[in-house]
Amino acid sequence: MPESGLRLLFGVLLSYPLGLVYPYLKNPTLKSLYSFLGGFAICWFCYGIDAFHSFASIVITYLLMFLIPSRLLSLQISFVFNMAYLLAAYFFMSSDEEYDIDWSMPQCVLCLRLIGFSFDYYDGGLAEDKKDHDQKAFGLNTLPSLLDALGFAYFPAAFLVGPQFPFRHYWNWISGEIYRSGATYKIPSPFKPALRCFGLGLLYLVFYNSLAPFFYTDLLKASHFFELDFVSRFFTMWMVCKVSLSKYLGMWLLSEGGCIIAGVGFAGFDKEGKPQWNRLSNIHPWLYETTTNLAGIVRSFNINTNDWVKRYIFKRLRFLNNRHLSSFGALFFLAIWHGLAPGYFLTFGLEFIDMEAEKKVQGWLTPLSKFTDSHPGSPITWIFVALCWLVRTSALHFGLIAFEVKRFDYSMDVYRSLFWVGWIAPIVVLLLDPILSPLIVGRKKKE
Repeated sequence: MPESGLRLLFGVLLSYPLGLVYPYLKNPTLKSLYSFLGGFAICWFCYGIDAFHSFASIVITYLLMFLIPSRLLSLQISFVFNMAYLLAAYFFMSSDEEYDIDWSMPQCVLCLRLIGFSFDYYDGGLAEDKKDHDQKAFGLNTLPSLLDALGFAYFPAAFLVGPQFPFRHYWNWISGEIYRSGATYKIPSPFKPALRCFGLGLLYLVFYNSLAPFFYTDLLKASHFFELDFVSRFFTMWMVCKVSLSKYLGMWLLSEGGCIIAGVGFAGFDKEGKPQWNRLSNIHPWLYETTTNLAGIVRSFNINTNDWVKRYIFKRLRFLNNRHLSSFGALFFLAIWHGLAPGYFLTFGLEFIDMEAEKKVQGWLTPLSKFTDSHPGSPITWIFVALCWLVRTSALHFGLIAFEVKRFDYSMDVYRSLFWVGWIAPIVVLLLDPILSPLIVGRKKKE
């Protein structure tokens, strides 16, 4: 691993010993001070003097909300400021060929946290009858202190690679309300679930570092890749993207373990009184690995970022009165949030097409799905599930090609070598749906 990658890994792991101290800090102000100093120290360890970029972003965003009387205006300026700061970081720091590990990475995470913070402050000023469920749950009636804002933004276990969470959850944690259930107050032991996340995270990183020397991103640009036969090219692409995704899963799981150790990952007690620690789960490994559709990937991969985009982008575009336009707008935001490389826009553009096509195919296969649901052990069911899993993983990995190689010309080269199968298949589905769906619906009515 390069030094920048090792520093990032150690930075995430430092959140574990830091997290052990939180149960002994009873005062919310002291917890915020500790979070701020611990997170800033980790940022300095990873990025040196560039740590002040995050500090400046937090202070300026806070001052916008503190000084501007209009919450709507402060939100608008905060949104533009944080996105502009992030895009400037990408412009000056990122290359168009490699995945960069520099201060723009935590700035990427921080950008969403500060924009969400601004949205919550704006929502807190709305009339109660104009708030939806999320706005009532997360809106901030008053502006928190600057120290609390710094502690929230720099929280050590989530500052570098996420996960995202609203300020109200952070406040419920530092105030101790997160552990209160009726008249009882209990802090359960976090070690077992934290160890699980730690172990799974290490397994994913071992998987990545073991196979990355053989299935690395630059392999998709190499001349010998294009000399392979189609099946070998497709298998190589599939493995390169599978291996690449594992590094994200590993880091998210390690970060989740740090959140659990600190206590902020606590999700309350279930009906049987057992503690739940999945409040900040950013990946559900079993669902992610076994799901047979892309909708399952959305529910199991980068979960908190998906929830953030749904809450602050997708739902805010309801004025368009069109679900497709709202989805497209949310995916466009995700693309530009990741960076300026054309590959990001190709990836999220293809995701939009794939998700729409998948809904059509699921409608076509309804009779077969009903049969497999009622015959879980039959050979037909096993074959059907295996084919769905293969198609799902292939679509996911094909969609990741442009995300990995980043440049437009490299993406086109790989697409051509694979005969554009990942683009042609969903487009053909969308073109055929007006013909096939009425036939299938008509057959259902006759039955």
